[in-house]
Amino acid sequence: MMMMMVMVMVVVVMIMIMMMMIVVVVVVMMMMVVLVVVLAMMMMMMMMMMMMMMLLMMMMMMMMMMMMMMTTTMMMMMMMMMMMMVLVVCGAGGDDDNDDDDDDADAHAAAAAAAAAADDNDNDDDDDDDDDDDDDDDDDDDDDDDDDDDDDDDDDDDDDDDDDDDDDDDDDDDDDDDV
Repeated sequence: MMMMMVMVMVVVVMIMIMMMMIVVVVVVMMMMVVLVVVLAMMMMMMMMMMMMMMLLMMMMMMMMMMMMMMTTTMMMMMMMMMMMMVLVVCGAGGDDDNDDDDDDADAHAAAAAAAAAADDNDNDDDDDDDDDDDDDDDDDDDDDDDDDDDDDDDDDDDDDDDDDDDDDDDDDDDDDDDV
């Protein structure tokens, strides 16, 4: 009977240990996910903030190196790193809201681009209509050419007048005959 009790206790303890292990594994996995998310947010913030921060850091570091000894500079470097980490983490915490705004802005920009493209297509059609109007103007030019032809007819009339002059010359000849 005692053996049975011991076996049951061992099994219960084993189950408890397994449960604890599962809980620990789940907690570790959750921590890993949180770490990955935090690191990703930090990387996003670093892209924007680090460039400005690094410039400030470099300037301040150069001043520190000139003004102080190496040991105090190292201490200041550590302080700077701590401050930078705090700034990055704080900035990452407030960055979620901005992501949504950026997405909305991208959507609005895409919609505006699509609308602009549609407007461009409409304008192209209008341009084609204008070209057709230009063709009509060309037809008017052809009418002007017809007017020129009429002028040529007038020239022919002038030639007829020349013939009349010839007749006058003939009359002069007749006068000579009379003499």
